[in-house]
Amino acid sequence: METERVSLRCACALLEVSPAGYYAWRDRPPSKREQADAELTAVVEETHAAKKRRYGIRRLTAELARQGRRHGERRLRRLARTAGLECVHPTSGPKTTVPGTEAEGLVDFIGREFVPEHPGEVLYTDITYIATEDDDTAWQYDYRIGGEAAA
Repeated sequence: METERVSLRCACALLEVSPAGYYAWRDRPPSKREQADAELTAVVEETHAAKKRRYGIRRLTAELARQGRRHGERRLRRLARTAGLECVHPTSGPKTTVPGTEAEGLVDFIGREFVPEHPGEVLYTDITYIATEDDDTAWQYDYRIGGEAAA
């Protein structure tokens, strides 16, 4: 598709701006705010990449505040949107609270009563899934057995 060329005089007359005003605007150096926005955009992009694109605006605001750079959420949202940054929501770990089909036939001996009357009466375990730094799909498992001190 071809773009039509319009004379500068016609465009300025349509917008009610003088040609001299247009040239003054075009040749003007960036304002201090535009320079500060460009610098802050670079910092936001760097922080966004360092955090694996997982931080939203609120967390980016908090992270920059920890670095000593306090800025409003609206400004950071505007700069991030202009830079095309989007937050990526990582997938959660394996769901362990929903029994699978292989859990059929298992018996709940304590009837979901987790408060025993005497120490050592009920033993329980906890499995924690920890995402590794190498890959988002790799998980490290940590388990603990307890119940001895439960009363």
